[in-house]
Formats: sequence, C-alpha cells, structure tokens
Amino acid sequence: MRAISFCVALFLGVSIVNAGATAAPALLYDFTEGMRGWTGNPRVTNMKITDEGLYFESGGVDPWIESPRVQNMPLGDRVRLTLRMKSTGDRSGQIFYGAAFAAARSASFLVTPDGAWHEYTLLLPPQERDTRLRLDPAQGEGAFTVAWIKAEALRPLITTDFKAPKPVVFDKTLEVAAESLSLRHNGRDWDGYALYVDDELMAMGHADATLGFMVDGRPVMFSLRDAAVTAAINDAGALTVEANFTDPGGAVWKLTRSIKPHSHANTLRTVTTVMAEADREVCHLPWLTLFPGMGSFGERKTQALLPGVEYLEDEPSSSAADFNAAQADRRIVEDYKLTLPMMALSHEGRYIGVVWNRADKPAAVFDSPDRVFHSGAHLMGLWHPGVGDHRLENEMAVYSAFTLPKNTPLQLEMFFLGGHGDSMVPAAQHYIALRGLPELPGPSLSGLELPGPSLSGLELPGLSLSGLELPGLSLSGLSRETELVNGFDHAVRLLAAGWLDSDAHVDGLWRHAVWGDNFPPQPAADAPAYMLWLAAHIDDDALATRLSKAAARGLTRLNPADNYLASVSHVSRPTPVLLFGSIENNVERMVAAARAGLNQFDAQGLRRYHQPDPNRPDYGRTHFADHANGYNAQALEPILAAAAFSGDTALAEAALRLLDKQTAHYANTVPRGAQTWEMPLHTPDILAAARLIRAYVLGYLLSGCKDYLEQARYWAWTGVPLLYLDHPVEGPVGAYATIAVLGATNWAAPNWIGQPVQWCGLVYRSALHDLAALDNEEGAFWNKVAKGITISGLQQTFPLDDEARRGLLPDFFHLREQVSDGPAISPGTVQAHLHEVYGKTAYYTAARLNEKNALIHAPGGIDHIAKTGGVITVRITGWNKGPYWVRITGATPSTRAGWRNKPSVESDYDKKYNALNLRIEGSGILTLKGM
Repeated sequence: MRAISFCVALFLGVSIVNAGATAAPALLYDFTEGMRGWTGNPRVTNMKITDEGLYFESGGVDPWIESPRVQNMPLGDRVRLTLRMKSTGDRSGQIFYGAAFAAARSASFLVTPDGAWHEYTLLLPPQERDTRLRLDPAQGEGAFTVAWIKAEALRPLITTDFKAPKPVVFDKTLEVAAESLSLRHNGRDWDGYALYVDDELMAMGHADATLGFMVDGRPVMFSLRDAAVTAAINDAGALTVEANFTDPGGAVWKLTRSIKPHSHANTLRTVTTVMAEADREVCHLPWLTLFPGMGSFGERKTQALLPGVEYLEDEPSSSAADFNAAQADRRIVEDYKLTLPMMALSHEGRYIGVVWNRADKPAAVFDSPDRVFHSGAHLMGLWHPGVGDHRLENEMAVYSAFTLPKNTPLQLEMFFLGGHGDSMVPAAQHYIALRGLPELPGPSLSGLELPGPSLSGLELPGLSLSGLELPGLSLSGLSRETELVNGFDHAVRLLAAGWLDSDAHVDGLWRHAVWGDNFPPQPAADAPAYMLWLAAHIDDDALATRLSKAAARGLTRLNPADNYLASVSHVSRPTPVLLFGSIENNVERMVAAARAGLNQFDAQGLRRYHQPDPNRPDYGRTHFADHANGYNAQALEPILAAAAFSGDTALAEAALRLLDKQTAHYANTVPRGAQTWEMPLHTPDILAAARLIRAYVLGYLLSGCKDYLEQARYWAWTGVPLLYLDHPVEGPVGAYATIAVLGATNWAAPNWIGQPVQWCGLVYRSALHDLAALDNEEGAFWNKVAKGITISGLQQTFPLDDEARRGLLPDFFHLREQVSDGPAISPGTVQAHLHEVYGKTAYYTAARLNEKNALIHAPGGIDHIAKTGGVITVRITGWNKGPYWVRITGATPSTRAGWRNKPSVESDYDKKYNALNLRIEGSGILTLKGM
C-alpha cells in the first residue's frame, strides 16, 4: 500500500476555509415584539403589530414597507434571507437591500397568496454596514402579515482551485467494450480510465480525484490515488474496481465500481458504491470527473449538450451570448433545470455522453472548454453534494457536508454512451433508446387502440428500438392512453370557457392574450373555427349552442378576406378559409404575402438580421453570424404554406429552391434565432426546430422528395433536448413541459432556463403531428411526444375557477411552485391538435394525392387515398355540421369530382392556380377523375 497523504489546509488545489462553516441564522426582526422602525409607502394602510406579527394592507399599485438600518445583518459573506409571511395579494414578491434601494439591488420571489403562512428564502450578496431592507409583498391590493425575518451568513466549508490534471498513465490495460464504445482502465488508479469510440480516444477520467469528508469537525481531502486499488475483469465480463483506505479518524472506507456492457448498443452501465465503517460528514464526493478531449482533440468539439441548459456548436459554454455576465455561468445548475439527466459532446463524427438517475440528484458539472481544472479539454462531472442546502447553484464551493451513516452504502448508477454522428441528435436518440419516453401525464386510461405505424422496426443510427418498451407505448400496435384526468369532456369545457367566458372574449372579438391593456380585442377567423369544432364534439346541446352563436357573432365582425390571416393563435392552418369561404380572396392575399416574403432572402438563400430599430436592442450582436436557421425558417414557413394551399407552382419552385439553400447552410446545426422580438439571434430555440420541421414537411408535400422528410426528422430530434422527458419536480406538471429558449429576454430577464413556455412547445407539437402523418419510420414516436406536449398544455391551462383567465394558456409556468403565470393566451394553440390526444376527427389535414404533386386540403380527416383505373378515391371525415370546402391543387379544367356515390359535386375551378374547390358536407368517399 502506498503512503497515505492527508491535508487539512490545502491539498491538490482544494482549499479548506472557514472550518466553522455556515453560521446559525440571525433573527433580524421578530415582529410580534414591535414594528422596529419599519414604515410603509402611501399605498400601505392599517399597518399594525398583532399577536402574529406585522400586519398591513395595500389599497393600490406597488405597495412596500421598508426598514431603518438593519442592526445585526451579517457582513462580509453572502446572506441567505428568510421571511415568514402570509398574503392575500398576488404572486409577485420582491426584497430590496442596501443603503439606497435600486432595482439592481433586489431579489424577486413567487408568493403563494392563499392567506396561509409560507416561508420565502432569497440569496443576497455580501451586505454593507448601513444596509436596509424593503419588502414589496405584491404588485397590487391585498392583506399581509410578516412574522419574522432571519439572515444566515453563507461561509464556504471548502472552496476549490483545482489543479490541472495529468493524462491517465497506462502501465497495463483492462478493457470492457459495448460495440463501438470501450473503457480502458490502468488497473492502479481509482479513476484511471479512458473512453474510446472505434478505438479513437474520446475522454479520460481524473486519476488525481479527491474525496472530502470531516474528521473532528475539520475537512479532510483524501487523494484517491493513495487508496489501495484493485481492478479485474470478472467472469461475467464486467470490469470491477475497488479502493480501500483508512482515514485519520480510524474509519475504513471502501469504494467499489462495476462497469459492464448494457443491453442497449454502445452503452456501458456503471455502478459506484461508497461506504465507511463510521459515520462521516462528506463535503466532496466525485462520482464522475471526466475530461472529454484530454489526450486527443483538446478544447475543440463539433457540438455539446446539457439538455435544457446548453446546446452548443464549437463555442464556449457559460457564455454571454444569450445571458448577461451575471447569469452566464451555468456550470452547476439546479437539477430541475435539466430537461434530461444527461450530458454529451461530439467531435468529428463521434460522440461521448453520460446519463444518470435524476433521483440521485448529484451536482451535474459541465464546462466546455474546462475552466475549472484547466485541463486543456472539456469537463463533465457528477459530484455530491448536489445543489441545494449544501451547495449553491453554479458554485464549486460547498457550504456544508452531508451525512454518510456508518456501514451504509451510498450508490450511484450512470451510463456511458458513445457512437457516431455529426451532431447531438444521435446522442438524444441514444438517450431515448436507453430510457424511453415518460408515461403521458394523467392516470392510466382506457387503452383504446389507435391506428398508426408500429415502432417495432424503427432503427436509430447505431441503435435498435425493436426491443425497447416505451412506457405507455406498445410497439406491436401503438396502444396508448386516450383520456386525461377528467377526460375529453373536461378538456372541451375548459377550452370552451376560454373562448366564451374569459377576458379574452369581447363581443365577437378576441384577444391574443389577456395581460393588462396589451393585446386588444380583434376580429379573428380561427376563434369561430375552433369553437365550431368544439361544438361538433361536445355532448351538451346548451354549450354547443353557445359556441355556435359566439362563432356566428365572430363572423359578423370579420372581413371574409381575412379568413386566413386573422388569427389569435400561434398555430396557423387554413381551416377557417375552408369553413367560411372567400377562398379566392384569401389565396391571393396568401400568395402576395409569400411573394413579398421571398424578397427577405438574398441570393445565398439567407435572411440577414439587421437591427430594426436603433432604440431597441441589437439581438444580432452576440451571434457568430448575421443569420440563423430559425430566423430564416420563420419567414420561409408561410411562403411554403402559401405555395401548398394555393397551388402556385412558380411560388412552390422558388420556395423549394430556398429550402434547399437552408439545407446547404444549416444541416446538422443547432436550432436557434426564431424569437428576435426579445431573444438574441444566437439563442437555441425550440420554435426554430418547429418552424424548420414544418418547412421541410411542406417541402415534402410540395415535391414528394424524401430528403425533405429526413431533414424534418433531424429538426424534430433537435427539439427533444428542450422537452422534459424525465419528470423534474414533485407535482403533476413536468413531463412533456417545454423549455422554449436557452437564454434570457434581452440577455437579462426573464431567464427562461427551467421555466416552461408551453406555447412554443405546442407549435413544435403541431409540426411533429404533421411529420408523424408522413413518417413511416418514427411516426408513432413523434405522435406520442406530441400528445404529451398537448396534455401538458392542458395541465398548465388556467382552471375554470379563474374567472378572467379560465381556459387560457399561461405564457409560462413555474415548475417548482406548480403555478401558471404571465399573459393568458387564447385557447387555439392548445386546441390545434386536441383531436390527436382523444382520437377525434382532425381539425385540418393536408395530404399528397401522389399525382403530379397534387395536394388535397380539408377541414377534417383525410385517409385511404388510392388510384384505380385512372380514378383517385379519398376518404374524407368531416366534422362541421354544415357544408365546407375541400381544395385540390394540381387539378385540370377536365377534373371531375364525385361525392358519396354522386357523380357530381358543387365546385369552383381556380384557373389561375389550377386548383379545384369542392363544396361538400358530412363524411364519405371523394372520387376524382381527370387529374
């Protein structure tokens, strides 16, 4: 056994400071004992001391109370401030601090305004001697009681200044492999291993790792290089590693690790166990410290991924491209901000990654390139303690230790992933193949069999899903849940309330969202269309009548030429045109807008970003280019949609040429830049993925070219890391909630990491359903993902007892608090694919007739397309209770249509665009001759 070294001052770059650690909280104010000089602004009334504490009321906007100089505020360290309060106001709380109050010296918190006691904790920077406090308990009216305020000085138990590691030295090699992925161990160091893909070195472990624990009240850092280590390949083909040592307090420690191939291709399962023979307080337990690129490609990469937090090209993580400097550090984030418990990095056609179990809650350390150890590579780590009581977010320092009871093994399971690919898409596919999809939200329901392709033959690159059981998804025939907590009827009533009875509806006009005086009421064509769909599907005659009457009133407020463009929803489809007519006028407006849209692109097919207003932020200033795929797709999608609906072949050709240029510029890149009204052009964005999916789906519909479907699949996969496909928090809302962007509005606030914005996910959802209808390989998978997003949208929707916002979708959602917040958005964004969740008739369908790129559009379902002896037959399932239009592009003047065994049907031939408009009613078989 080697000589064992211990240190209680400075060892291997880990600093031991303030062995006393965090001090006990100081009671700043106990308001049952008096007001202590606190005063209120003019909006504060009836301020008094009661047996419960300081009581006051607000009669206006922006109430606050403020203190004199705080006598016993801890100085010199950061402060954890806790206050106990009950409120009947709103959810907005804020604490100001300092000798003079300013927005830059404040911290916000979310209030639970239920009139009950709650404790709120905020993190403040080191305070000055003359600091005062100001409490803003709400933005408006309410009654409040504050019992006490406490402050706790946060003093690190250990801080870190890690030394650069040396590459692992191999005197001998023990190897375990899973297809292309292999791990090689040197047999003598606990973390003396390296990972390879196809014999190419991808990453190295940390042979100089240290374990931190307390002995006699002081931290000790032990170098695991000094432990007695044995390693071997056992009879089952697993690599087993064991490390033993005795600490200065006499406790014997035993660490074991087993690494073996997993049943999924290119996956190594690793189980590590730590145990001590005496109780120990542990302050640093490095389950994994991995340096991708060490000894090989260094600090370069193709892409890297920390789902929900980072989605990188060859650029630094924790950069200020999407956040201001104060928020840029994302090296150790709170666990709930990770949409998937994984991290991955690729270089020149190969990737390496790590997956773990969220329930273990390690601190996930991610730095690319590595600026923690300065290894000259990248850093991936899983350390305990995690972020929470013992460690602050984005800090290497630890503030307190956690208890490891004697003779009680502590265990962590993780998986090494490896494989081939030029992007992070294969890594995301690998995660899904390993973990599957979560159950759809809500209890297990009826189990109705729905038609659809089977996943039994789905092959992902390097992986097979043929043996994979995804929860809630049968690979033999796609059996899945079909109702939510209260079923389809409840969903219809909830959305109907949004259209009819919320503040979004004003006498036949609708607001896009309810948010103060913003978004004024406007005529809308989509609102009547969505209401008629609900009326056709509800078994409540009274509610159906109310919906129909409101729809009719809305149509009286609408210019028929606006049947396509007048919308209050984020998902735009031509259903209102097919229901309410004026097709020719609407087509002309669509085509005119599309042709104008072509002028936004230059000869290279790029839409260059320019700061539109010198008084607004320049959202392109932090991007590495003056264009982005999502920024382009935002303009290209409506051009393609207009070409598909109109039948304008010249427009279609121009749009497809543009689409091909997008492929040339952006294949295998990160989706970004689709929300430059408030977000940097650089910011990774699920809305960019949505627009790109839809663009390529439309490209396929217009051309039949399967290369477009392949591109649509790629962009669909780029959105997967922005979905919560591993439940992040306690509470019903989590799975299938959507992170919209990996950035902050105006680089500052709100910071959207960890805060779902479901409307963006619902646009992605609609694009997924469009793709699923065409994708014979992965369609069933995309359908389930999309249904989960819709269900999460329903979960987040404001409930029926919220009179102003009932049935409306919140702009964002607080995951930990399980609270809907922000502007309340009209119901159409959720409703657009409600039919998919419950197996109802489609709101709208477009399909290829497989005849000279002809398309058919209908407000309903389209299937069973066939051609026999020159006659095309199509089954159309209509939902409207009256007649509606079907539009067929690629027709000729001699095209003849029959409906439900009748040889003719009311029709209108569009000579300009060679399209046939048919007026039909109900459901049945459409026949077409002379196409």
